[in-house]
Amino acid sequence: MAKRKRKLKLRGWIFIGVLAAASLTIVVNCLFPTRGPGGFTKVDKGLELGEFTGPDSPPDGDGVIRVVRADLSFYKPVLMMASEAGGKDDAKTLRDWSNEYDLQAAINASMYQEDGITAVSLMRKRGHFNNPRLTSHRSVLLFDPLDASSPEVTFVDLEVEGGDAVMPSYWGAVQSIRMLSPEGEVTWVEDDKRWPASLLGMDRAGRLLFIHTKSSYPMHDLVKRLIALPLDLVSLQYAEGGSEAQLYVEAGDLRALYSPGGVAWKVPNALGLKKR
Repeated sequence: MAKRKRKLKLRGWIFIGVLAAASLTIVVNCLFPTRGPGGFTKVDKGLELGEFTGPDSPPDGDGVIRVVRADLSFYKPVLMMASEAGGKDDAKTLRDWSNEYDLQAAINASMYQEDGITAVSLMRKRGHFNNPRLTSHRSVLLFDPLDASSPEVTFVDLEVEGGDAVMPSYWGAVQSIRMLSPEGEVTWVEDDKRWPASLLGMDRAGRLLFIHTKSSYPMHDLVKRLIALPLDLVSLQYAEGGSEAQLYVEAGDLRALYSPGGVAWKVPNALGLKKR
């Protein structure tokens, strides 16, 4: 009889232990939910990270499109260029750029030439020109206005008549390939080539977007997917592609580098988000 009581008591403790473990699991899952592709999560005040499934099943990476969305009343863009410090030997990883400038997020600013330092198209900020030449690329990110009454950040479409008229009103400018028309149509030519990419964009609410894929996608298909997502895109321009396309976030409890293959490549030109 005593032996049976001991068995019942042991089973009771086992049941209580299992119940406690299950309860703890529920609590942990509520406090720290697993984030999967499908929406935005607040990272810090005014800063969100969205994770969405890509347009197809890619041959590499994790198949996720990541979008950092910044409220510009809390954050300002910062353009960093190795040419300002001296040369291509001053290129840094996105993490190092972020640490030096106290940034909460950073991404490739644009493509660069074979010299390893000069942007392919126009790139400037207050006090420094990396490339003064306006090329045939049709999108320009503008920031740091001369007049406080102008929008803090905007994109101009050079296909629109008079689109370049506002450019002298801003110190900061990064020119690159236009990916979306004002009518919301894809402007990238459709083909089968695919690669990872970093993109810059803006939504209808005026929030700045850093968009990145570790996986390889055809750019036309990627833009179509972005249009279909709940991003409310109004502007989109190409920043970088291939293995050097990277996104770094260091805000709130999140410290993450998103890079094809997980490699932290040095980049000569980066765009960051800094708290006001």
